Amino acid sequence: MRATSEPSSILLVEDNDEQRELFASLLEIRGYRVTQADGIEMALRILSDREFALVISDYALLDGFAAEFFEREAVDPERFILVSGHRPSELSASVPTTVPHFLKPIDIGALDLALSKILGPAQPAAPRQTSAYEAPSHDLGKERVELCLYLHSGTSASAAAETNLQNALADFDTTRLQLESIDLARSPRAAHPEDKVVFTPTLVRRGPGSRLALVGDLGDRALLDSVLLAAGLSRNA
Repeated sequence: MRATSEPSSILLVEDNDEQRELFASLLEIRGYRVTQADGIEMALRILSDREFALVISDYALLDGFAAEFFEREAVDPERFILVSGHRPSELSASVPTTVPHFLKPIDIGALDLALSKILGPAQPAAPRQTSAYEAPSHDLGKERVELCLYLHSGTSASAAAETNLQNALADFDTTRLQLESIDLARSPRAAHPEDKVVFTPTLVRRGPGSRLALVGDLGDRALLDSVLLAAGLSRNA
């Protein structure tokens, strides 16, 4: 007998470990209970034992395509979200046209609307902000600080991120700062491949030191300041 689903339970299917962990963190921060699967077969085994309120899956996985979920009638199309780097015309006919489909990088605001429509409002476990934060491993000295803000124009989250970043930078010495803004709505393929951007908005420290990514509207000022300090910027005197 399959276990019944919890109202906020999500099965997340993604074969890229780094992207899956980041996606899961974003969902958990929003109050959803996430189970992870790294491919079609693992997901089908989980689904044979348990129901979920929602399944979110990448389209092209190492062991197959998400269309297989529909071909095997393993999921409810009304409780499924598809993410991919494929245009709708490139998807299998097995995927219902009514299934929400998000192209990567995914706009966080649009994703939140889809989640709310399918699952209803969740109870956030923390502020709507997450990061892949790591402290600098060496003395950053006087090296140039390279930041890149990835946006999706026309969305409230990206507009807020741009404003919040500018407000924060006003309190820092930006002499050594090289800031690049990339609007993925206008130039979908303009992202630097090595930044591995999955969501917009995302702020990436490209140097010095190892990459650091802050995802969301940058509304947590304390967290944003800590990222700028870790990047090597200093506060204004």
